[in-house]
Formats: sequence, structure tokens, C-alpha cells
Amino acid sequence: MVTAIFPAAGQSRRMQSASNKNFLTLAGTPVLLLTLQAFLKSALIEELIIAAAPEEISLVEKMIVGIEKPCRVVAGGSERQYSIANALKALSPSTEIVLVHDAARPLIAVETINAVIDAARRFGGAIAAVPAKNTIKVVDGDQ
Repeated sequence: MVTAIFPAAGQSRRMQSASNKNFLTLAGTPVLLLTLQAFLKSALIEELIIAAAPEEISLVEKMIVGIEKPCRVVAGGSERQYSIANALKALSPSTEIVLVHDAARPLIAVETINAVIDAARRFGGAIAAVPAKNTIKVVDGDQ
């Protein structure tokens, strides 16, 4: 079984948002749902687990009503690693491969998801990565 874990308990401090960025909408849909939809397109994903802030669990549970694959919400922790640990404790016993994907990153292609799963099966572990793109800023004498 392949399970995808989505840490979603962040407070969006770096973004300086008044609310969790996972609940902001993009094209009218919450970012969290867009991310889940990307993973639902993969026939290889069999289960989804979302680690949400304790005070947001009921909101997330309402958002996922009707999702066609097993999808659970667990309490996230104060840091990302604690959220992931809580989700790992909730894995189905038959889980063989675990994917961890940031809940606020919806623009992943199903081909990338499937390629990571295939590579994990082949090599025992895998990660999706893209070449870094450096941004160079040029300023004049007036800054």
C-alpha cells in the first residue's frame, strides 16, 4: 500500500498570513484540496493522511468529505517533524511506501508522484527534485 502524508499544521509565519495558507483559495478552491486532488489522480496512492493543527481538524474533516480514497486527519505537532511523526503513527499496517508532501504545494504532476513511487520501489527511497533557479537582482546607485 502507498500512503501520502500531508503536513498541514503550519502557521504561515513566513508568509505573514493571518490564516493557514492551506485554506487560502486558488481559483476558488482551498490550496489543501488542490494538493489532495493532485495525489488523488494517481492510481498508485491508496490512502491519504493529513496532519492538521488541532484547532483546525474539524475544518479539514469537513473539507475532505466525499474524497473517494481513504483519507484521515490527525493532530499535527508544533513543528513539521512532529506532524509527520503523528501521521506515521496513523499508517495502515499494510503501508509499504510513504510519501510526504507539503500540503501547500498543489502544483505537482501525477507523473512526478508516480515516478517517485516507482523509484522508491526500485531503490528503497526517493525524492522529487528540480534544478535550483537562482534569481539575480540588479540595483542601480539609488538602490
